[in-house]
Amino acid sequence: MTCVECAGRTRVVRTVQTGEPGVVRVRVCLRCGAVLRTYERALAPGERPGAVR
Repeated sequence: MTCVECAGRTRVVRTVQTGEPGVVRVRVCLRCGAVLRTYERALAPGERPGAVR
């Protein structure tokens, strides 16, 4: 994933489990240090990563 601030590369520093199906990934930019939080929905049973709904 690229940084929304400077388009640099980001690294996942922490994955937070939430109560709902899915996780929040905390990413930090390697270039400008911006902290980004991205919510990723858990896959439905039998769903393949990258599948288009």
